Amino acid sequence: MTISALIDELLDRGITAQPKGQNVLVRPKQALTPDLLDRIRNHKPALIQELERIRRLAGADWDEIANAPEQFQAFHRMVETHRTIRAGRVPDHFTATTVCKRCGPVPIWPGLPAEALGCPWCFNRHDGLPVPKVDAL
Repeated sequence: MTISALIDELLDRGITAQPKGQNVLVRPKQALTPDLLDRIRNHKPALIQELERIRRLAGADWDEIANAPEQFQAFHRMVETHRTIRAGRVPDHFTATTVCKRCGPVPIWPGLPAEALGCPWCFNRHDGLPVPKVDAL
């Protein structure tokens, strides 16, 4: 199980998790199962590290995000999508294609126009990171 999957599971259950020193503060505690509590304990250092990373990225919005599972989940998914793209991997929800003026045909999320002036992969291209290609439309 990845730390990302553990965080998603917590949030899916309506549980918020925050780093607190060398501990993880979870609410509501009664929503924790023994199995979930064991997994939190087994992955605590990595979980704290990831929660700290998310807190840094959230900045001034952390308090609002940390106490609302829906907001936390949306922010966490955005962070994971960005991390996946920067690694040159295609996020699971990128199931459509657009033709970016700068990158050419690239995978993207559904609902975007068939042609675009820019895309999320433009940042990778600019920074010399991988840009996945798809067959031209």
